[in-house]
Amino acid sequence: MKKQHLIAMVISMIFLLTGCLHNNGKGNIRIESEEEQTGILDEGTLDQCLRVYQSIYDDAGNDITDVQKQTQIVQGIGSLGYVAIDVENKVDMACAEQLQAFIQSKKQTKDADCIIFRIAVDQKFWVYRLLSRGEKVTIEQQCIQYHNQQMEISDLQEYDATEFCYTQEGYLFIEGYWVSNQMSALLAAPEEEHIAFRVEALDAAYKAMNEAYIEPISYSLNNVFLVDWDAEHWGQLDFYDIFVKFYQECYQKECPYKRSEDLSVGMEYQIPQDEFENVIRKHFPIEVETLRKLLRYNSDTQTYLFRPRSMDEIDYAEIPYSEVVGCVQNADGSMTLTVNAVFPLKNTSRLFAHMVTVKNENGTIHYLQNRIINNSEGEHWWHSDRYTDEEWQERYGISDENNIFPKPETELLTNEEKEQIDASIMEHAESIWDVYEHVELEDGLFYTSNIKNFTDEQRSEVVSRLANSGVVAVTDGEDMRNGDLLVAFYESVQEGVDADVTVYSVLEDGLLTGITFVHRNGQLQTYYVGIRPDENKRPSMIGRNAYDVKFINYTEKGYFIYAYKYIPVHASLCNYWRVKPLSDTCKALTEKYVSGLDYQKYNLLLIDWNTETASDILMDGIFEDLYHIAYGEPYRESTDCIPGDLFERIMTTYLPVTIEQLRNAYTYDAEKDVYYQDIVYNYPYSPFGEVVDYQYNADGTLSLYVDGVWPDKNSDCAFVNKLVVQTFSDGTFRILSNHVEEKELELPTIRPRDEALTESPM
Repeated sequence: MKKQHLIAMVISMIFLLTGCLHNNGKGNIRIESEEEQTGILDEGTLDQCLRVYQSIYDDAGNDITDVQKQTQIVQGIGSLGYVAIDVENKVDMACAEQLQAFIQSKKQTKDADCIIFRIAVDQKFWVYRLLSRGEKVTIEQQCIQYHNQQMEISDLQEYDATEFCYTQEGYLFIEGYWVSNQMSALLAAPEEEHIAFRVEALDAAYKAMNEAYIEPISYSLNNVFLVDWDAEHWGQLDFYDIFVKFYQECYQKECPYKRSEDLSVGMEYQIPQDEFENVIRKHFPIEVETLRKLLRYNSDTQTYLFRPRSMDEIDYAEIPYSEVVGCVQNADGSMTLTVNAVFPLKNTSRLFAHMVTVKNENGTIHYLQNRIINNSEGEHWWHSDRYTDEEWQERYGISDENNIFPKPETELLTNEEKEQIDASIMEHAESIWDVYEHVELEDGLFYTSNIKNFTDEQRSEVVSRLANSGVVAVTDGEDMRNGDLLVAFYESVQEGVDADVTVYSVLEDGLLTGITFVHRNGQLQTYYVGIRPDENKRPSMIGRNAYDVKFINYTEKGYFIYAYKYIPVHASLCNYWRVKPLSDTCKALTEKYVSGLDYQKYNLLLIDWNTETASDILMDGIFEDLYHIAYGEPYRESTDCIPGDLFERIMTTYLPVTIEQLRNAYTYDAEKDVYYQDIVYNYPYSPFGEVVDYQYNADGTLSLYVDGVWPDKNSDCAFVNKLVVQTFSDGTFRILSNHVEEKELELPTIRPRDEALTESPM
C-alpha cells in the first residue's frame, strides 16, 4: 500500500511540473491552468442569454421538463442569433442554418466557427464553440448551472474531435476526449464525450407518435422493440418486463414486486392471475390461455411465478432512444410506424430500425406487431435478458414462493389448528394495536412491516402488554418475558412429549411475528405468522408458513438456539433468543466496553497482549470500531484518507499505543497528515462478547470477564476473555490488556489483508 501511494504522489508531481497529459492517440487533450482559461462568450453576450434562460425558468416555477418551456428557451436564445437545442433533441434546433453552414465548411476544409447552446432540464445548459481548421475540428465547452438564482460557470474544456459525422437522418455526432483541469482528475483516464445534435427538424406529428406509442416502452429493461413478434407469434416477448412497465399505469401505484435488498437473494412472488393478466392484456391482445402456456403459471393456485430482475440483469446505463420517422395508416384502423434507434454512444442515428403496428381504440393503445428491418450483429449489447430457469437456479439455488425455505413435505399442524393459531395471534395483535394506529407507512418489501420509524419505546410497549396477557414476548434490547414457557417446551421435547409454544417477537421495523414451535412424534416444525398494518393501518397477516426445524438447544446460560433444516444463501445458520436475562450491570458493561469490538476483523480479542505488546494488535479495521464506540455512529468517510489528528486521537485514547507506533504500523502520509487503510469487511453472523462478571481493581482499573457467544456454532461460551480497562472521567476508556482461552470452540482466524481487501463476505 505504501508503494502505491508513493507512486501516485510521484505521478502527480510529474503532471504538476509538466502541465500536460499525453492522449495515447485519442485526440488532442490539454489541461489548462486557470490563467489560461477564457470564456466562450464575452460577458455581455453571455448575460443576454442567461437572462433568457433565467426568465423562462423562473416563470415556469423552476421546472422546465415540459417541452414547451424548453422550446421557449431554445427559441429565445435563437432570437439572439445563436444555435440552440435541448439535450434530448426533442425541440427543433434554432438557427440550424448556422450549424449546417459550419458542416459544409468542414467538408470543404474551410475555417469556420459555430456557437451552440444545449439546454438540459436539471437547471443547467452547455455552451459549445466548434472551430474548424483544415481537417481538424476543435470543441470548446462550458457547463452553466443555474442554482439559487445564480449562474455558476464551469471551467473551459477544450479537445479535438476524434469523430465528426453528419448522417443521412440529419444528425451531427461529435466524439472526443477531455480531461478536467481539477487536481483530482490528473490521474484519471480521459473523459469520453459523445454529443448528438439533431440539425434537421423532425415532423411534429412523428414526435407526437413517438411520445405516445414508443417512449412509454422504450428500449430499457424490455425487449418489445428488440425482437420480431405479432399477434400469432408471442413467444419471444418478455411479458414479465411488460408487467413491470405498465403496472403503475394499471393500478396507480408503483409495482410492489421488487428485488431483495440482499443481492444474494433471488426474490419470487406468486401474483394472482387477474392482477397479472389485467396489466398485460390492457395493451397486448394475447389470449389468456396462450399467456398461461408461455409463462410460469400455476393452475392450482391460479398465480404467476414472478421474479424481479436482479442487479445482474440490469441494462447498460447508456441506451438508444427512439424516433418515429414514418407512418402508414392501415385499412383496419391500425397504423405502422417506422422507428429509428438513435444511439449517441455509437455515433449513429440508426443503430437499428423497426416497424411497430399499433391501434388506438378509444384512447387505449394496443400493440400488434414489431418487426426489425435494419439489423446489425451485436446491436443489442447494452440489453440484458432475464435469467432462464436454469440460470436462476444456478445463481440463487433452491427457493419457494416466499424465498425463505422450502415447505415441509408434511405439516404437523392441521388446517384447523393453524386457523386457531391465526385467530389467537390476531386477537393478541388487536389487543395492542392502538400502538400502531398512528404509525407512518412507506413502501417496503413483502416481508417487512412497511412502517417508517417504529421506535424502541413502541416496541417495548408492545412486548410489555403482550407479556401481561401471558404469552412469550421478546424484542431486541429487552429481556424475554414469560420465557419459562419456552423452557418448558424444550423440556417436553427432551422427554419426547408432544408440545407447542408461540413466541411473539417484535422486529426492529415493527413487524409483529408469531412463531409457533410444534413437536410431534419426534419431529419439529415452526409455524410462522407475520402481522403488519394494511393500507388502512389495520392488522393484516403475511406469511403463514410452516418450516422444518433441524434442532433446538437450551444452553446452561439460558440461550434458546434453533436451526432450520434448509438454510438460504448467506442466512444465519442458527437463530436464538436469550431466555435467562443477563444482569443489568453486565448488560451495561457489555454495551459500553465490549459490544463494539469484533472477533473476526482484527486480533484484539484473539491474542494475549498488554501495554508492552499493544503494537501487535494494530490492524486495519480496528479504527472504525473504536470510532463507533467513541461517537455512537459509524465512520462514514473513506478509510483511504483518514485525518491524522482524528486517527491518532481515537487510537491513543482507546489503546495503550503511541503516535510513533501508529505511524510505524500504518501507512502514514506526513505531508498530508493522513492515514491510509485497506477496507476490512464485517463477517456475517460473527461471535459476539458479553460481560458475565467483573472486578474493580485496587489500581483503579476494571477487569471484565467476557464470554464469546457464537450462536451460528450453537455455542454460548465458545471462548472466554479477560479484558482490563482504564476508565476516564470524560466517559472514555482505554483497553490495557487481553487474555483469551478457548472453551467450546477454537478461536476464529483473521483473513490476510489482501483477502480482506478484495473479498466481501456478503
